[in-house]
Amino acid sequence: MRRSSRVAVIILVVVAAAAAGGYFWLGGRGSSSDVSTSGSASMPSGPPAPGVGGQAGAFEEFRKSHQYTFQLSRLAANIGRLDKETKFPLSSDQAKAVLAVLTPLRKQETMDQDQAKTAIKDLQRILTDDQRNAISQMPPEHRFRREGGSSSGPPTDRRPRFDLKAVENFNPFNPPKDSPMYERSKKRWDDLFAALEKKSKGK
Repeated sequence: MRRSSRVAVIILVVVAAAAAGGYFWLGGRGSSSDVSTSGSASMPSGPPAPGVGGQAGAFEEFRKSHQYTFQLSRLAANIGRLDKETKFPLSSDQAKAVLAVLTPLRKQETMDQDQAKTAIKDLQRILTDDQRNAISQMPPEHRFRREGGSSSGPPTDRRPRFDLKAVENFNPFNPPKDSPMYERSKKRWDDLFAALEKKSKGK
C-alpha cells in the first residue's frame, strides 16, 4: 500500500474512533459523558483494550495529545442527536450559530488543539443548560465496527502497525479522499451539516 493510502486509512480509523462516541478497540472505551459542560476535556477511564500490533499504549498517548479533537468530534455528533433523541432540540438560531463554528473548520486540512478547544467552548456557549445536560447523558451511538468483523471485543488477527505521527493534528471533519472509509465518514458529516442547514432555515 502506498504511503499516502496508509496515512489516509490511519486518519479514517482515527476519525471513525472519534465520531463513534469514543468506542474503539485501539484506545479502550469512552462515552458521550466525556463532553464536559465547561468545555474542558476529560479522558475515558479504564484500561485500554489490546491494540493492533501492541499499539494500545501508543494510541492512548495519541488520544491524550489530541483530546480536544476527539471531544469536539463527539460533541458535534451529539449536537446532531438533540432533535432526534431529546426533548431539547436546537432552535434555528442555534443551528446557524453551530454552523458558523463548524463550517470554517471543515474546510481545513488539519486542526490543532487550540482550534479544537476554542470550538468546543464556542459550541458550549450556544447550547442551553438542558441541552448540555442531555448531551452529557447520551450513550454512545455504536461501537466502531470493523469491516467484516464483530463490534464486540478487540481483534484477534494481526494488522499493520500504524504510524500515528503521520496523522498529527488530523481534522475529523475533513477526512482524506483516498481511503476506503472516506464515503462513510463523509456521509456522516454531510448528514449533520445538512440537518443543521435545514434547521437554520426553520424547517
